[in-house]
Amino acid sequence: MAIKNLVKGILTFVPGMLRLRRISQGPTVSSRYCYSVWLRHLVHAAGNGLSGMPGRIAELGPGSSLGTGLAGLLCGAQSYVGLDVVDMLDVPLNLRLLDELVDLFRRHQQIPDDREFPRLRPRLKSYDFPAGILPGERLDPALADERVECIRQCLTRWGGHEQGGIRIRYVAPWNDPAVVENASVDFLMSHAVLMYIEDLPGTFRAFAQWLDPGGFMSHLIDIDFTAGGSVEDWNGHWACSDFAWRLIKGNRPYFVNRQPHSEYLRLAMECGFRIVGDVRVEEVPAVPRSRLAKRFRQLSEEDLHTRGALIQAVRATPLADAESREARA
Repeated sequence: MAIKNLVKGILTFVPGMLRLRRISQGPTVSSRYCYSVWLRHLVHAAGNGLSGMPGRIAELGPGSSLGTGLAGLLCGAQSYVGLDVVDMLDVPLNLRLLDELVDLFRRHQQIPDDREFPRLRPRLKSYDFPAGILPGERLDPALADERVECIRQCLTRWGGHEQGGIRIRYVAPWNDPAVVENASVDFLMSHAVLMYIEDLPGTFRAFAQWLDPGGFMSHLIDIDFTAGGSVEDWNGHWACSDFAWRLIKGNRPYFVNRQPHSEYLRLAMECGFRIVGDVRVEEVPAVPRSRLAKRFRQLSEEDLHTRGALIQAVRATPLADAESREARA
């Protein structure tokens, strides 16, 4: 654990320091990145049983860019809601992303691969445009000029505006599952976000409420925390005591939760989801089990070697039935 990470965390308790830190927008300001993220999730979902194009999309943690959701709308979805902890929305950025995404889809651009975005997961067997999932008879009407203009108007007249059957919402902060109607979502996704959620049980219960029976969810989870700059070794967060980790987190509104891969699977199944895809990224631990903090030394070998995962699941059991079964157990 580097001293600089402790210092950064402690400084966030100083009034005004958080406001002075610039929020990095990251790669999501790139239309090609958003295009690649959306199509990677969609291709894997189609391979795991998603039938047809979802009509109602929700995304957890979009940040300043709604590019992934805009990509979904341009493929034929009618509604999109983005849910965030901090309001970072940038309307001019999203108007630019919209125009660039339209061009990418109209040209059936190949999915940007690992040479362009080497850290981007999940990887694909083929990066060809998925014409089998998005045939012309589906994509061409979705990309019609008048429909694209409706999406543009939803972005321009911000505030949950609806235009021509298209609806876009952005909710930040979301701290109550009631911000999304029950059973109002067909496809729920997040990309490198769930590992920042502290209340994972409550969040998975919200997923079960929001998704329509048979609804699909897709989550890319990075358990490799070197990308977030919190520690140097990919599994070094498990070597920190709870006290040290509290200092590293500081007063930030969100931070990595240190949960292992199996915890996400357990919570999904407890909330009535059926796991249909679990693509793990494995690596030898940089920090051995003997050097981990006491509460992490009992991790399974699978958890200990899992650096990230794409988890896809279907809402198979109503939440009330799942809670009743858990109570009986």
